[in-house]
Amino acid sequence: MFSETTFKTIGLIIVLMIFGMAIGIYTTPNFREKSADEYMEGVFWPNPKQIGQFETMDHQGRNFGVEQLKGKWSILFFGYTYCPDVCPITMTIMSDVQARLEQAGVVEDAQLLFVTVDPLRDTADRLATYINYFDSRILGLGGTKQQVDSLVSQIGVVYLHGMPMDDGNYLVDHTASLFLIDPDARLVSIFSTPHDAETISSRFFEIKSFLSKLVQY
Repeated sequence: MFSETTFKTIGLIIVLMIFGMAIGIYTTPNFREKSADEYMEGVFWPNPKQIGQFETMDHQGRNFGVEQLKGKWSILFFGYTYCPDVCPITMTIMSDVQARLEQAGVVEDAQLLFVTVDPLRDTADRLATYINYFDSRILGLGGTKQQVDSLVSQIGVVYLHGMPMDDGNYLVDHTASLFLIDPDARLVSIFSTPHDAETISSRFFEIKSFLSKLVQY
């Protein structure tokens, strides 16, 4: 039979074990159960990538840098006007997304951008013609290769010019994802292929609502 002293000793050990477990739980940051408002799949939070200074030109000949990203939600697509397949399809989808944003009454808070990865051929005039063919509300960005790369490198877009063909033209392999920038000019999400307007729009609204609860823009 256990003595009274033994029972007291066992009881004290149990109390100390419980206390130790409580301390461990309290001091382990990752153990704390997060609320639904702190997490959202596919969102770079709480560590979005801040976009720094860059300098491009829009298809109307105006300077476009990080200051033009601030204050608006921006959806960026990187492509080129000579693209035979992915770009025309994606631009059509972006036009549909633009229409959905207008219908939802948030178009003033958002902008859709087409950034060329072929600035040598995609002059401002060519960009303007290309943009207006799909949707004049989309803004085209270009400039010199150095200017374009000042943005491309920050986003993490990959592109590679192919060998020229007999007629001098060439293809450009490039990232086909769409990139979402918040009003503080931070990369907060990537929309991977395949794209469709309904998914992109609904995803945008979800992310906008989610981050608006956490950040005062």
